[in-house]
Amino acid sequence: MVSCETYEKYNELAQYKGILVIFIFFLIPGFPKDYLCLFLGLTSLPARVFFVISMIGRMPGTIALSLQRASIFHRDYMVFVLVTVLCILFGIPAYMGRDPLYWWMARHKKKNICDTVT
Repeated sequence: MVSCETYEKYNELAQYKGILVIFIFFLIPGFPKDYLCLFLGLTSLPARVFFVISMIGRMPGTIALSLQRASIFHRDYMVFVLVTVLCILFGIPAYMGRDPLYWWMARHKKKNICDTVT
């Protein structure tokens, strides 16, 4: 449905260093993750990498969002701030450990669709 050049351009966005951006998108509460999953399913991102990123990215975001909403509802703003700070503190090691993830992705890279179509 799209040219190989367009496919390759967007496929490269989902590879290697773009994986950190994808992980951050999963962490953002309220981000349309269904559309993100649809887009990632069309790329050559390995399924194992997708599952790890989506599971790790969705769980903390969902828990944090639930805690934040409950604390705002109960007007307990200190809990809201605490949860936000904890999310940031847990995000720092994820950012620092990104290189082993890139190496693991390179080992499990799928073949591009455009490489098979000539």
